[in-house]
Amino acid sequence: MLSNNQLGKLTRSIPIKTLVVDEASQIEIGDYYPVFNTAAGTLQKICFIGDNKQLPPFGQEDLGTLQSVFEVEHLHYYVKFLDTQYRMPPQIGYFISKEVYDSKLNSNPSHPIQDSTIACHFVDVNEGQEIMNGTSWINIKECEAVLTLAEYLQSKNKKFRIITPYDGQRNLIEKRLQEQGLDWEDKVFNVDSL
Repeated sequence: MLSNNQLGKLTRSIPIKTLVVDEASQIEIGDYYPVFNTAAGTLQKICFIGDNKQLPPFGQEDLGTLQSVFEVEHLHYYVKFLDTQYRMPPQIGYFISKEVYDSKLNSNPSHPIQDSTIACHFVDVNEGQEIMNGTSWINIKECEAVLTLAEYLQSKNKKFRIITPYDGQRNLIEKRLQEQGLDWEDKVFNVDSL
């Protein structure tokens, strides 16, 4: 956005002195050139915020040549790891900390969902098989398992959302929820839509 020509007028009258870049791990390092060029005479500080362990944007996971600012070796000295997460229940935070962050990520000790509450379940759907559907993937058995769970949660008046990695699966689940008369609007998302 800062490479937009219309912003040149704004930056001439209000020069950029400090630049904060959110989701910096999702931006290819070469994409910063227009911003740095625009602010070359005035830029004094830059703060990159992001998570180098985050999933890449959809369609870029196989482009191994892309490099984010967090992969530049000489900048590692300046990295500050934010070691406490506040969004997830501690049980899920613990799992992610262990599996992704070498047990270095802490959870908010006063999170409203406490350790005694079961916050995460794994359901093994061992008969399911991923099938190519157009340009995406679906898994009918996993869809059926999700529908069973959605029907149960809705019958108990529980709030829930469904997240799936594939847009094809999202479409299938949404269609089947609607066919079964279950709540389907604003319920099913793929990972990239969050």
